[in-house]
Amino acid sequence: MSRKPAPRATEASEGSPDLGGLAGSLGIFLQARLDSTRLPRKVLLPLADRTVIEHAMIALRRVRADLYLLLTDESSLAELEPHARACGFLAFAGPKEDVLARFALAAARYPVERIVRATADNPLVSSELLELLLPLHAAAQADYSAFEGAPIGTGVEIVERSALLAAAERARDRYEREHVCPYLYRRAGEYRINRPAAPGPFRLPDAAVTLDTEADYRFLVGLFEGLYRGVPIDTRRLVAWLSERKDPAGPREGGEPPRAEGELAGSADAPVETRRTGASAPRQRRVLLVPSIRPGDGIGHLKRCIELARSLSGASILMPEQREWQERAQEVFSSAAMPLPDEKLCFAIEAGGPWDCIVLDRRATTREEYAAFEARAPVVGIDEGGSAREWIPYLIDTLPLPSEVSKANIFSPAFLSLPRRKRLPGDATGKILIAFGGEDPEGLSAKVAATLVGEELFTPSEITVARGPLSRPFSLPSGVALLPASPDLKEELHRFDIVFTSFGLTAYEAVNAGVAAILVNPTPYHRRLARIAGFPEAGLSELDLRSLKRLLADRRTLHEQCARIAGEAQRSIAAHLEGLDFSGFAGCPVCASCTNPAIERMEDRTFFRCATCNMVYEADFARDRTSYGASYFGEEYRRQYGKTYLEDFENIRTMGALRLEKIRGVHGPFEGERLIDVGCAYGPFLAAARDAGLAPHGVDISPEAARYVRESLKLPCASVSFEELDVAESFGFARADVLTMWYVIEHFPRLGEVLAKVNRLLRVGGVFAFSTPNLSGVSGYSDLARFLAASPRDHFTLWDPKIARSVLRRFGFRVAAVNITGHHPERFPLPGAASGWRYRFLEQYSRAAGLGDTFEIYAVKEREAGGAASAKEPS
Repeated sequence: MSRKPAPRATEASEGSPDLGGLAGSLGIFLQARLDSTRLPRKVLLPLADRTVIEHAMIALRRVRADLYLLLTDESSLAELEPHARACGFLAFAGPKEDVLARFALAAARYPVERIVRATADNPLVSSELLELLLPLHAAAQADYSAFEGAPIGTGVEIVERSALLAAAERARDRYEREHVCPYLYRRAGEYRINRPAAPGPFRLPDAAVTLDTEADYRFLVGLFEGLYRGVPIDTRRLVAWLSERKDPAGPREGGEPPRAEGELAGSADAPVETRRTGASAPRQRRVLLVPSIRPGDGIGHLKRCIELARSLSGASILMPEQREWQERAQEVFSSAAMPLPDEKLCFAIEAGGPWDCIVLDRRATTREEYAAFEARAPVVGIDEGGSAREWIPYLIDTLPLPSEVSKANIFSPAFLSLPRRKRLPGDATGKILIAFGGEDPEGLSAKVAATLVGEELFTPSEITVARGPLSRPFSLPSGVALLPASPDLKEELHRFDIVFTSFGLTAYEAVNAGVAAILVNPTPYHRRLARIAGFPEAGLSELDLRSLKRLLADRRTLHEQCARIAGEAQRSIAAHLEGLDFSGFAGCPVCASCTNPAIERMEDRTFFRCATCNMVYEADFARDRTSYGASYFGEEYRRQYGKTYLEDFENIRTMGALRLEKIRGVHGPFEGERLIDVGCAYGPFLAAARDAGLAPHGVDISPEAARYVRESLKLPCASVSFEELDVAESFGFARADVLTMWYVIEHFPRLGEVLAKVNRLLRVGGVFAFSTPNLSGVSGYSDLARFLAASPRDHFTLWDPKIARSVLRRFGFRVAAVNITGHHPERFPLPGAASGWRYRFLEQYSRAAGLGDTFEIYAVKEREAGGAASAKEPS
């Protein structure tokens, strides 16, 4: 009787390292092959700027692991291995049909303790969910883990090496050997199976984004055109996008049966009808929370940071250096029943870092104090009222502030920790509560209680006083009840009709619990904030009896006034912070200065003016970025200009000829000089440059555009970012005579490096010409906030001619000519500006005053700068 040969494995190359010392570590195993029956070679299909498999590998590389391994079969190895190597994966070949054996052989070769299984036909595999699942898997001491309910195609499975090897030895069922993990989760009595529900922002069980059919591919192409911005698509944005569709599962074929829960979605080796979903989640960020624990600031800041530390897995609270303040914090922890594990406490800013973000909840931070934080990480301020406010990159306000205080990126009292239990209309109890916070430094609790009883406004039995955990001892009228320090006072508020308090958290908790709040404020500043918010008020430092009696005379109006303050549904600061991306925050794109004042704030970005070089720049805390594929020059261009880029080719070419005349005026006659046009698109300016007698060369990150230039215009063109451009390799020379960027320069996040490179690529006397939107044009001049709000996300810098002269001088250029363009009389904020004699007059005025919304710069290189090569370097 013949014996079946034992499965064997093949390394990608003889030089593959032996990672035998990986015991106790994590390996990410990505499976793929090329001969899938429904859509052959699907993992190598192009999707935006990469192949399907490359998108999966790049997403998975975001998760820190000890080994990244592509598992394929021998017939696919030679073609897939270069893709693996380019993305930082080793490649390993094993049996084609027995995928479980392939995994077991890889686990024997690379003995990692814990294995993440993912599949290469899932270009939207979620690194975010994986990072959420890993600690859950460890905490459960599970043999197998997978989220349930995430979109099919975002999922992964985590399996212990020992369990995987046991399954490989014991499984006999063909299905179990083809799909790797079913042997384990079918035997939940023998193995520890952990299958939590996917977190809310990642949950959409009926959606599918895996790749099996041609229809799937068309669906994914459209999805990537809508969401992809050059980095892996955030899974929360994906879920939100899918949720808005009538058919979030995409165009499925063949009436496929529903997937059973637990199988990995989108297995590259499995037929679609047998797949199940696992999942993955956001990278754990290291967040340092810095509360105020100073006497007089109350305990609300510390309590909020404790709640944030519990919600953010990578968060720690910075404890004060002063021992007496540390003891004060421990009092709050114990009295409010808010213990934290030691690993959540940090006693020095240097300990526990590096930090991805520092959150200041300090009430008032000075510029000097802020400097110590901003040198460590991007900073978020919560309800910040100090002199550092205008310099902090991102501000969250939960309480209203006076109009002279600069606005926050986002303001909402719904970010406060609001009560779940509410008083319903008609639930009158006749009871009142006096609660002046955890500290009550002015002793208002005793004062108010004594006045209410002494003036016979309420009987002692109707009054309860809440003692704060840090308040000084006080005496109360006989019969008044004392509520000891409560770990969660807000959930007690619904039992009362009225709460007497001062402006702050308790006031908002009361109105959101359906209770009336009457404020007695300790300072004029508290009174001012209370009036801005619209709270009923009855005194400053003591009760004003006339005001109080007027309020109590009409209880219905009192409750209605307070109900209007109770706003939107509860929001989570922790969830909002998780939705912000601080990874790209690097200060001024020109000079890298980080300590600069904000000039405008929006919910997901902030604009600054650099105190060093005067550049106005954007810090974008969202992940949206513009891609420059075929749709950018097609339908997106048509929506803006009424025609596609190619349909507009000749018009742009004519504009290019006018710009070349200005370059000629600065440079002198053209006699075959070399020109590089950065961001050349489909090449109309290159065509005009050739007509003018120059030797043009194009650079564009769009492969389609670069291909058109090479094939249709027969001109040299490199499909690469300018930062990565090697001129000698791409074009065969070292220096150019002219370098142009038409509406490109604002797109560079590291502009200083770009301008230094422009200097290196031009000979002394060469011309650098560019166009860009004009910050000092009529739109920016008349309404700066509106102008900045309309600025595209991929515009990292905002220029005007004055800024251009200053910045270019730093990099060895002299501005020889400025041409103000984009004159729009209809944008003047005047009646009748869009037509008639007013239009003609305003157009002339706009040109005379330089108020066009765009401008062109023509600069000459006068010296080497920024490490540029010698002017004597041969070309």
